[in-house]
Amino acid sequence: MKTIVNLTTGEVQTRALTAEEIAALPGPQPAAIPQSVTRFQALAALHLAGHLPAVEAIMAAPETDMMAKLAWANALSFERSSPLLNGLAGTLGLTSQDLDDLFTAAAGIAA
Repeated sequence: MKTIVNLTTGEVQTRALTAEEIAALPGPQPAAIPQSVTRFQALAALHLAGHLPAVEAIMAAPETDMMAKLAWANALSFERSSPLLNGLAGTLGLTSQDLDDLFTAAAGIAA
């Protein structure tokens, strides 16, 4: 319904929206992808998605870069734009959408 108020007379009219007005209404906005999650949230989301054992195996591998190991072991939070996380996602065969979904799931996890 649309309400129209004549400011001069104060007359109020209510009518149904036309098809064109309905089509012009903004649709639902996609939810913003969280850009940062806590360490606990990240680990919990990876566990729930079944990826944590693979990530832990990658981090335990002798050929994994020491800086990556240090970042993984000591990060208090994880950023969506992190080269480490994006590299891990690629190694795991995860798409950018998969990583977005993990961040979204992680943000909803509370300790």
